[in-house]
Amino acid sequence: MDNKFFKSIQSIQKDIINVMLIKSDKYNNVQEMLEDTTYETIYALLAMLDGFGPDKIKYEIKNTQNNTIENESTTLHDKCEEFLLFSEK
Repeated sequence: MDNKFFKSIQSIQKDIINVMLIKSDKYNNVQEMLEDTTYETIYALLAMLDGFGPDKIKYEIKNTQNNTIENESTTLHDKCEEFLLFSEK
């Protein structure tokens, strides 16, 4: 497997940790912080898969049950906003 893929994931993790450390004082409870941390992480990972990462490589997410490409006609990172919790802080 290509190390660029995992280096991009490593970069996302470091970035999210830094952002959340800066924003940590804005939270009244741990649940809101965890919602935002997981939201930001998932969103960044999906954006990377959609080709919006530093390497601009678009990955295809294949559903092996029906043999379709999940991100062929949509961007996963935009779609996730409909489903994931975030605190709006």
